[in-house]
Amino acid sequence: ISSSSSVLMTWEMLVRQLDISCVGTGYPPACFSLGAAKLPDLPGNTRREHGCVRSGNLGAWPQRGGTIMQTLTKEQRRAWEIDGYVHLPGVFNADEAASLCDAVDNMRAEPGWEPTNLPRGHYGWVEHGNPDPESFMDRRDILPYDQAFRDLIDRPEVFDLIVDVMGPYLSFSMSQAIVRASDPGFLGYTHTDGGEGLRRVRVTETSRPLAMKALYLLTDVLEPESANFTVFPGSHMRPFPELDEPVVTPTTPGAVPLMGKAGDCIIFSHSLWQGPGINTSG
Repeated sequence: ISSSSSVLMTWEMLVRQLDISCVGTGYPPACFSLGAAKLPDLPGNTRREHGCVRSGNLGAWPQRGGTIMQTLTKEQRRAWEIDGYVHLPGVFNADEAASLCDAVDNMRAEPGWEPTNLPRGHYGWVEHGNPDPESFMDRRDILPYDQAFRDLIDRPEVFDLIVDVMGPYLSFSMSQAIVRASDPGFLGYTHTDGGEGLRRVRVTETSRPLAMKALYLLTDVLEPESANFTVFPGSHMRPFPELDEPVVTPTTPGAVPLMGKAGDCIIFSHSLWQGPGINTSG
């Protein structure tokens, strides 16, 4: 989530992360190709063919073009069920992470959707972002800006596991790039994805999730108080506190600030209590 703004400035910490979300559907298996979702023509074995996930009843493991798709290991499955998230180290290398960081910084000069004076979670149209690459940025709907973002949708190391968790009946939901500079005045916050409405929909412990997100770390975060992605393990099975209950924050007992390196990915349930922590690294 967070890292130096250059190789040499190891304590000038910035958060650079990408979020890719999927939601479950009742429609035929989704087919992702360069960020565009469409329906496959005919069912077959669940497999990945040119970015498509196909599903059938032939009793085989999910397959990708004749090759069996990756699935969660026993340890990963246990982490998903108990904690509500799985940390995937080294999904891509340092060079690719640096290239994606450049693509994120290039978005600042372009128009798009960013927080304005609206309530948290709402975005307004801006003609450009803050040009300072060391400053905060939160940009929604990032797929049009670069092919590299679209390629993340069905990256096998992550997408295969999403299919394993959610099944082939899924749809791309949203994309987002966030940069969080060191700012002692920002105390972080905790929330669940999908808003207050989805928060009130409870699923059973053994059911597939309604939605999940893949968070890609583009820079290292190796210390606490570096805008860490902060989670409450196991909270995905508990109701989020309502407005008349004590506010949950990244410093509430039970919170765990996650560490990671550029190129790591964290997949998590929409109902997991999570959010950014404080960044005092600068």
